[in-house]
Amino acid sequence: MQASCGDAWDVLLSYGSDGEVRGFLCYQMCRKFGFRAILPQLITLYQGVWVIYPDDISNAHRDVVQREVYEDLASQLDSLGVGLYEQSFHYSQFDVEAFINHGYRHSERYTYILDNITDIQPVIDNLPIKKRSRLRSARYRALTLCTDMPSVEFYRSFREELHMRGEKIMYSEEYFLSLYNAAKEHGGCQILSLKDSEGNVHSALWVVWDAMSSYALVLYINPKFKSDGSSYGIYIEAMKYLSDKTQVFDFNGSMIPPVAQRNEMLSGRKVPYMTLQKINNPILKIWRRFKS
Repeated sequence: MQASCGDAWDVLLSYGSDGEVRGFLCYQMCRKFGFRAILPQLITLYQGVWVIYPDDISNAHRDVVQREVYEDLASQLDSLGVGLYEQSFHYSQFDVEAFINHGYRHSERYTYILDNITDIQPVIDNLPIKKRSRLRSARYRALTLCTDMPSVEFYRSFREELHMRGEKIMYSEEYFLSLYNAAKEHGGCQILSLKDSEGNVHSALWVVWDAMSSYALVLYINPKFKSDGSSYGIYIEAMKYLSDKTQVFDFNGSMIPPVAQRNEMLSGRKVPYMTLQKINNPILKIWRRFKS
């Protein structure tokens, strides 16, 4: 949060009857049309509530703890008096009834995950024949997986790729480097790239991970080599690289049709997660209706 928000963030805590923290919600306080708002950070898909369960908890008691934490944090959020709230919850935090009872609207979005990347051969075997053929071609097999692509080069390459597609990057170089450097300091961050013998980067992927999961945050595809199979191959290589570091691979979205199709071809399992929103300011309600 410090990396993405600077000092403009805070946290709500929920305590159990034993005085231990049972849940928390981190948020960034910002301004929308001059009104106080809590909005999602760029690049990081999940914010929302995280629940800390006691050891050896039963499933029934687990549900009770989650409901109590959600009810408490929803009440605390209301007391902040913001004009607009919007955050996406991790797919493991799916029962948001307590927030709905407090007037929060919810919508389902989707990410794709692989539950176990210790053996990725089934992922390769399940690819369409055309994709497998590209990964077996001499051109692709001549590529080398590298971990030496500088973060600034990665950002600027991705920015240029978007520019060539007529799109604009949504975050600054400073913001990207702040997130990258913070993740690097924690030891769970790498930019992986596929290079040819001349040092040309064909594709690159920024991944982060912890003990629970890995996340594919940003994909760069060199427009000169977009049909050589490396846009799929970099995911295969990333899974191999991460297989001894964590178990789950999260594609970090997306519902955009070409991206969703690629994730499904790579054996990604479609998983819903919740985005919650509440608009308290009448002017922002008019803006939201106009935008919709």
